[in-house]
Amino acid sequence: MPGFWMSAATAAIAFITTPASQAIAATPFERCVVEVMVAAQTYEPGMPWRRNPPEGRSGFGVMVAPGRVLTLESLVRNQIMVELRRPRSGTKLPAQVLIADHQSGLALLVCATNAGDPVRLDIAEAVPTNTDVT
Repeated sequence: MPGFWMSAATAAIAFITTPASQAIAATPFERCVVEVMVAAQTYEPGMPWRRNPPEGRSGFGVMVAPGRVLTLESLVRNQIMVELRRPRSGTKLPAQVLIADHQSGLALLVCATNAGDPVRLDIAEAVPTNTDVT
């Protein structure tokens, strides 16, 4: 077993000392998906003028346009702060809720800087216009 531990330690040292320029390139999936971190504060149902203590939530969102992230409405409901975190780098970017629709369950976030590459939605090209969809 000493050979196993030596090779594992060598691999760990090589991984740690590898410069960022030689790191594995991010896949298209990693460039369009961001982590959404939310601080939210709900109201107390019995006394609606009082707020409950803040709570933290996290989920994921998808870049649909430069500076626009699509995520779940339930994630950003009663938000007081929204941040986006990029995969691999861990860079945090502040974001704001542009619109949230509780019927569809979706929310559109906007951030000042581009958090990643937009995902290409090819669904519109697959369905011809003015045809019935079943």
